[in-house]
Amino acid sequence: MTGQPPGAAAAGRDCFVHFHPTAHEHDPVNAYLLSLVSAWLYPSVVTRCEGCDEDDVPRLLTARLRHWGFDPGARFISRSAFGRFDTQAVVAAYDRTMLVAFRGSENPQLPSGRVVNALRDWLITDADVALETVGDLGSEVDLHRGFWRAFTAVASDIEEAVRASFGDCRRLWITGHSMGGALATIAAPWLSQRGFPVTGVCTYGAPMVGGIRLRRLFRDLPIRGFHRYVLAGDPVPRLPPEPLNYQHAHAPRVIDEDGTIIRQGTDGTPDVRRHLPPFYCEALCRALPAEQRRLLPPPPPDD
Repeated sequence: MTGQPPGAAAAGRDCFVHFHPTAHEHDPVNAYLLSLVSAWLYPSVVTRCEGCDEDDVPRLLTARLRHWGFDPGARFISRSAFGRFDTQAVVAAYDRTMLVAFRGSENPQLPSGRVVNALRDWLITDADVALETVGDLGSEVDLHRGFWRAFTAVASDIEEAVRASFGDCRRLWITGHSMGGALATIAAPWLSQRGFPVTGVCTYGAPMVGGIRLRRLFRDLPIRGFHRYVLAGDPVPRLPPEPLNYQHAHAPRVIDEDGTIIRQGTDGTPDVRRHLPPFYCEALCRALPAEQRRLLPPPPPDD
């Protein structure tokens, strides 16, 4: 992967004018743009500028969203408790679209300066794989206890932020990569239960979140545009491992090496590097028609 080519900043300005908020089927522009938002929630991506650190994440992220065309006033939400959770999300609006995006598990090998936070994600949240029965999604379902705890830490803040600017004309989209995709999967029925009609959900490399009752719940929900993207070779969507009673709520859209997206495709040979968010952005960028690719910002580099 390479850095941004000449003219990249200009191509990225107001790029969400190309987002299709009413789309229910796979839309290559929507898939790529939401993968970018999911990637930019990671401190390792957003703080690449010299001298930046994790304290600059809210400012840099909201500035990037404004550059892409979102309204001023995007709300960055962060809640953490030692040994329990470390959850970040952003709620932002563009024209008639409202977006809720969750950060995924940080990678301790990347230069984020947040090794402790990364270990907390992997060892506390992701590894707490016991299934817990909850009734806050409209019916009783079994959820990954670590993901449920991480979501409930920010749930009231997200509801407050969405309610503050949600009107009859808003289309609500939810997204996230890795653990962020797991939290997006939980947020969709949770927000639907509270009266916010969810138009679409895009997750990237998300692990399994619950059992058969969660799958049945999604079958009955009026969320027509749920897209679970899996890059061929990414091992994380296979987690938690058997014999735990987990299953995905939706079939995957598998992104092949050449950018081809196959419904119910094969997972490929496992390679943990293919879980990294820049690889998702790069693959989905390749899947764009050339004329659309020229109008959108490039993917972030993976180094």
